[in-house]
Amino acid sequence: MGLWSSGIRLALALLLCCAPLFARTQESAAQNVAADGAGGVAHVKIAGPLDEGTRSLVRRGIEQAKKGGRVLVVELDTPGGELELMFKLATQLADANADGVLTIAWIHDRAYSAGALVALSCERIYMRAQGVIGAAAVVQLVPGVGIQSIEDPDLAEKASSSVRSAFRAFAESHNRSPALAEAMVDRMSGAKQVRTKDGELRVVTANEYDDLRVSTGGVQLVRTIAERGSLVTLSGSEAVLFGFADGVADSIPEVLSLVGFASAQVRTIERARSEDFATWLSAVYYVLIGIGVMALVAEFKAPGFGFAGVVAIACFALALFGKYLVGLADMPHLVAVGAGLALVAVELFVMPGAVWPGALGAVLTFGGLAFAQSGTDMLGSPFGREMALDQLLALMAGTALALILGTLLSRFLPKTPLLRNIVQGPTAAFAGGAPAAEFVRAPRMGERGVAATPLRPVGKLRIDGQPEEIEARSSGAVIDAGARVRVVAVEGLRAVVELDSEPRP
Repeated sequence: MGLWSSGIRLALALLLCCAPLFARTQESAAQNVAADGAGGVAHVKIAGPLDEGTRSLVRRGIEQAKKGGRVLVVELDTPGGELELMFKLATQLADANADGVLTIAWIHDRAYSAGALVALSCERIYMRAQGVIGAAAVVQLVPGVGIQSIEDPDLAEKASSSVRSAFRAFAESHNRSPALAEAMVDRMSGAKQVRTKDGELRVVTANEYDDLRVSTGGVQLVRTIAERGSLVTLSGSEAVLFGFADGVADSIPEVLSLVGFASAQVRTIERARSEDFATWLSAVYYVLIGIGVMALVAEFKAPGFGFAGVVAIACFALALFGKYLVGLADMPHLVAVGAGLALVAVELFVMPGAVWPGALGAVLTFGGLAFAQSGTDMLGSPFGREMALDQLLALMAGTALALILGTLLSRFLPKTPLLRNIVQGPTAAFAGGAPAAEFVRAPRMGERGVAATPLRPVGKLRIDGQPEEIEARSSGAVIDAGARVRVVAVEGLRAVVELDSEPRP
């Protein structure tokens, strides 16, 4: 009861601590709906590195645009972000385009790396004259070292190939130069502006230029935008010159004037505290899952429901809530994880040895967590499906490691001097001064007794000749209360028992 009451107090404390945050989230959402009304242009500003909070902010901007004039201006000033997040944001904006929302990227200062693909996914691109877009080479963050190129050639080519394809595809979808987009990613592509025989100005890669010279012989080099070995980076005027941007604009009103919405009211969606909280939860997502799994192991090894169970539920709830805030997790994911955990509990407590409830529960739990991590929109392309598979494998590997660690910790920690002293406590007297009763001794192999409670698989046992009840776990099927059992293994102070087939002497 002490552990259970402590767990309840912890859960209530967590809720009370998070209540102001949730209230702020609800308040912000209510204010947005009240202030936005019908019509108008939605505006979001992406400043700094891309993170999960950015995804939530863009999602709210798209929702507001659909309620109003179906126009969204995405202001960019970012050095980029993770590859996976880049793809999610670009897909999010592309889906908004398909739903009839006019998406406009306005590069205020910079749209480097992943930020360049976010701009390319919008239907229109406008830039300040001092704005910059490009430099999107695939790099990795090495702890203690910083950002550097990927050293493994195979891994580097795989990542670069995927990103090149994405940049080319998004550029072509909006009639922008795929060669320029590719040269922003691959420093060996190069970019040249040429004039063909019929007088058309085109931007091609260095390889395409060499092929044109051989096949037509009449191509004329106008200028070299980037030599092999250099990434393409364009200023606002350069981007307009090469047809990569639609115009130069120094303010949002100027942007709206260029697209025919000069008199529209601009409604800015500010980043909320919940999005900062979602970013933090995303950073510790796998940590929460690991702690939750280890807590479940500890809970299943103890009778009843206690502190470890509360910790497990809190960890899974926080992990899923973080994905819910950024629009990745939805009710199907929550239902899948909840049903999966329930089936695992059925396997352990109600139908031990049946196998199928636990197997089905594991599939539902892993599936719900994996899709909550990636989102269903990731499955619309080969690159997205590959990333979703990588996330599933990482989740499975992390969960397996957490299971192993949880089992080892539950087996060895109770035997450490610190925890053994905590469990045993003082030997002379209790706090009130009354003489202490004799402590429960550890069961021994081969001892027999009676199941004091049903073992499903954990419960209580009374050893023959001993007045106190001790913890016990069935080694197989459920054992009913009152059944004769025999100790076949000992786990600390817990007995592992099976039905005793020999008659009582």
